[in-house]
Amino acid sequence: MRRLLILVLAFVWTLPAEDVAFQKVRMLVPEGKKGRLVERQVDLVFTDGGGVRVLRKGAEIKSVPAANIDKISYDFAKRHRVAEGAIVMAASLGAGAVTMLTKTTSHWLAVEYHEANEPKLLTLRLDKSDYRAVISAAEARTGKKVEIATQGGGPERVTKGSTNVDQVVAFPVEKVEAAARKAMEANSCTIGKQEPGLLDCNRPVDGEIYKGEKVVVTFTPEGAGTHVRVETRKGVMGRAMKKNWSKPVFDEMMRLLAS
Repeated sequence: MRRLLILVLAFVWTLPAEDVAFQKVRMLVPEGKKGRLVERQVDLVFTDGGGVRVLRKGAEIKSVPAANIDKISYDFAKRHRVAEGAIVMAASLGAGAVTMLTKTTSHWLAVEYHEANEPKLLTLRLDKSDYRAVISAAEARTGKKVEIATQGGGPERVTKGSTNVDQVVAFPVEKVEAAARKAMEANSCTIGKQEPGLLDCNRPVDGEIYKGEKVVVTFTPEGAGTHVRVETRKGVMGRAMKKNWSKPVFDEMMRLLAS
């Protein structure tokens, strides 16, 4: 219990009047004379009164009162569409959506709110170490249930029903290998061993100090196609917390091959 408390205090700090803040958060902010949008670290604060504040280097750049919050949602996706209201307009981009792109799948929190009957959207990229704590704090402070996006939903949704794969696919080995490599990276899996007919990669366990899952893909020629095996190895430490990522990696690989 003491270790758990230390881990929680590492990323959550309490402000006066029971405000709760998170520092490992990123958001698009305008910089320079032209207001070019750049993703920067910000502080996300859930106030005791149920509102949401965003600060950059101690200065407030966004404040949403509790009464203006319409909906809060969480998404686990490679990219998230942003229509950032005042900040987007300040960057002279009008009301059009901005695309926040990342190299790997990320955790996103979207706060839908209104100003003078005009709908707005505040989108923040969360850190893998504390996204669960952010969701809990959002629900506790605002009183609104955080909805899980249908095209994401976190590791639990992405890996639901996943099992190891053993299948022959109608693509040559070299194309399968290239697609498998990209599929691993798309699932936040860092490639490790690379040998003829074999790739493996490692994922971190969100918010934990031990190593995460290892995904191993082997591929051998079979006729005009390739025999593919995708296996997830969970190790011993933290095994109960880990997920099977074989199907998500295989499905992404097949999507890439088909396209």
